[in-house]
Amino acid sequence: MEKLIEFISSFKELNLKTIVFRELNLLPFLIGGLILIILLKWLINTKSKRRASLGVSSLAFFKRKRIFWRHLPEILFISGIILLIFALLNPVLPLIKNKKNIIAKEIMLVLDCSASMESNWGGYSYYQSENPTKLEVEIKHVIGLIETRKHDVLGLIIYSDNPYLLSPFTDDYLLLTANLKLIINMGLREVLPNEGSTATGEAMLLANEYLKEYGQSKERIIILFTDGESNTGRKPEEAFQEIRRSGFKVFILGIDYYNSSDAEKLAQEARETNGGFFAIATEQDLKQAVATIDRLVGKNKITIDEYSVDDPRYFYFVFSALILFVLSFFLKHLPYFRDLL
Repeated sequence: MEKLIEFISSFKELNLKTIVFRELNLLPFLIGGLILIILLKWLINTKSKRRASLGVSSLAFFKRKRIFWRHLPEILFISGIILLIFALLNPVLPLIKNKKNIIAKEIMLVLDCSASMESNWGGYSYYQSENPTKLEVEIKHVIGLIETRKHDVLGLIIYSDNPYLLSPFTDDYLLLTANLKLIINMGLREVLPNEGSTATGEAMLLANEYLKEYGQSKERIIILFTDGESNTGRKPEEAFQEIRRSGFKVFILGIDYYNSSDAEKLAQEARETNGGFFAIATEQDLKQAVATIDRLVGKNKITIDEYSVDDPRYFYFVFSALILFVLSFFLKHLPYFRDLL
């Protein structure tokens, strides 16, 4: 009963101007069917009229004035048929946004996409490529982390000379994965032309500002994938100072990390946010890091925007048509509304 009441109340929010009919190619056939139904009804009524008495009553003039109302059942029936035609034309809302409450972590992924990530990875390879670059290893691990998520919302920042928000918070993991694979397929020089330096501090400051502006949960975290280099922009220490003020946790997942002179310094900064550092070389390393992060960071209730494409709306027309059919049926059995024909 509650669902029925909710469905009926949703009629108030229905805006016919925003509805698009996806099967307009069926319209000529459906109109032809409607005309055929009307013709058959007219032929049946005409045949019945010839058999009826042609006597004229003294109330004929009065009855003629009421003839429209006495055909109301047929009008309702035909109106119901028209509504069914609209339903068969596949009415949809092209894009609809709903609010959705979920229990989730809010995670901003920050990926180092500087020139140093194009060098070969120093570890042993279990990857598709015999000599993978650090970028290939990094993105494989990021995708691996995304695959472990359930109901969490993730954002994505990539950086070289400058940081870029590649994706705001979303629970569309397929979209995030597709964007990451696109980076590999296109190559860094296509994705970030004329860049190559490493602005880790700038990227972390952008992540901090985004979490402050759009985050909702008590515990918001940043997961940084990097080889530890930082050679342009504001210093990482400045960024971590701002992050500590905001109360966010940082976890660093190091890719070929110990080859960097800045490695231990960044790792210590992450620990001071109540986060941590993990050197990632294998899938097992990633699983252990993710398990630790999940243990240290709880989930909270947040509200997200959920978008639907081509959301069907045929049921509004079907429901309205059924109401008209029921009214037509009952009115036909009232003496006042019986056919004159």
